[in-house]
Amino acid sequence: MSATELNSGLVLPYAALMIAGKGGAAAILLITFMAVTSTLSAQVIAVSSIISFDIYRTYIKKSATDADVIRWSHYGVLFFAFFAAAFSTILHYCGISLGWTLYMLGVITCPGILPTAFTILWRRQSKAAAIVSPVLGMATGLAVWLDSAYSFFGEVTVASTGEVLPFLYGTVAAALSPIPYTVIITLFKPQNFDWADFAKQRLAFEKLDENLTTVDSRAVDAEESLDTEQVDVKRQELKRWGRIAAFWAVATFLGHWVLWSLPMYASHYVFGRSFYSAWLVIAIIWLWGTLLVAGFYPIIDGGYQQTVAIYRAWRSGAKPPKPEPKREDPNLTPTSIASATNVEEVHISRDKGLFGCTRWGLHLRMSFV
Repeated sequence: MSATELNSGLVLPYAALMIAGKGGAAAILLITFMAVTSTLSAQVIAVSSIISFDIYRTYIKKSATDADVIRWSHYGVLFFAFFAAAFSTILHYCGISLGWTLYMLGVITCPGILPTAFTILWRRQSKAAAIVSPVLGMATGLAVWLDSAYSFFGEVTVASTGEVLPFLYGTVAAALSPIPYTVIITLFKPQNFDWADFAKQRLAFEKLDENLTTVDSRAVDAEESLDTEQVDVKRQELKRWGRIAAFWAVATFLGHWVLWSLPMYASHYVFGRSFYSAWLVIAIIWLWGTLLVAGFYPIIDGGYQQTVAIYRAWRSGAKPPKPEPKREDPNLTPTSIASATNVEEVHISRDKGLFGCTRWGLHLRMSFV
């Protein structure tokens, strides 16, 4: 295989073609299609949510309704779809390979790791530090990346910047440089953030009733209010799972970056036949284990509940509830209706009638003298 084929990510298709023939190539094509569509779907959802909630509802129109947020979410989907298509086309016609793109993502995205961690773990980090330090870290990473390419190869081109060492130094600089940046900026004006403010955040959408009409927020607040004991239990549970997540984060970092990869890189280890066979066996076992845990275990774990829910939904849809017989009050006369002195509740409903016509309904709850 040539360097161009390697950088284009064709190792897996060629290997599948050699092992399983045309069937293996078709399987890789299907896997690639599923991976691309799944990744693009997740990115579209993330970008549209950031535009609608984090930008539009937070800074542009704080009183935005649910309909406004949904409309701007649709705008975000369209924007990212056109941007992703145009940007990928530009990279292709500029001769940028898949390997170069993956390396570049490390320099671009790693500056946000530690400032984000400080945001949720260090209450004294200031707002300016959280905003400025990732930008400075990305600038540092780009500078180290380009300077390393020039120092090693004497030029700054797509080929020289696509080598491993320039990207390695640039990524490390981009990931670690925000630490001094955020600490220094925070020291000028530290901010003592109150973690209880997270409980005051507005929900994405207001709670809906059975008819998909917005419920009064005061009723929602009264319904969802928790006593002090329940809040303490939830807080302790969150702390417990936070410690578990921190442990596995450190273990994953040490295993992937320190204990496994760095010794092999430092020793310039070259895979032998037996070692490479063991590597493939472990990789295949890991992939099958991931498939069983992520694909089939949820079905086994919640299969009974899912079956019951589907059965109940089917029964409720197959047999509509019988309407209750109307009960006439013998004491209710036009005179008594006219003597109503207080209207306690007014509810206006709207739905689609025949041929798409809009039907309005007025429901009153009154007390009588």
